[in-house]
Amino acid sequence: MGKLAILFFISFIGALVFSIYCSETYDNGCGYHVQAAAHATDVATAVTELQVAITYLEENNLTTGDTGVLWVSYHENLNIMYKNLTDQLDELKALPTDTPSEKTAVILIKLKDKLLNDYGCVEDAPAIEVYPYNGLWQTWLFGSLLFFAIFILGFVFKEG
Repeated sequence: MGKLAILFFISFIGALVFSIYCSETYDNGCGYHVQAAAHATDVATAVTELQVAITYLEENNLTTGDTGVLWVSYHENLNIMYKNLTDQLDELKALPTDTPSEKTAVILIKLKDKLLNDYGCVEDAPAIEVYPYNGLWQTWLFGSLLFFAIFILGFVFKEG
């Protein structure tokens, strides 16, 4: 029984490592670029960063679908997230080059408000980093943790 508990614990650690790896991959490819666009001090930088983020989403098929497993909600919709980024990019690209700096500053502040939440974090779909394997990942993570706990409890009560 102890060997099964160790096996499920190792499986749980594997799910965590997988999650961390996927999260860093997503952040490096998209998340940090969206954050850089939100904090940009000029339009050219914001455009460049948004283009990198959008390219990552397109190359990794993160433009449609939902990250929800049990139900679908608005904030888990990849279509909406992708459209928000592309709309912001189009709006920035449409600005004339001779736009006054005051107006540019206001536009960049609005961009920041649209890309970041109240805590300063990127507004992206939860668990987007493991999409399209969200259901499998959650089953792996919580299943291995549950079975680990069951075997540990069984071991404790068997010994007691």
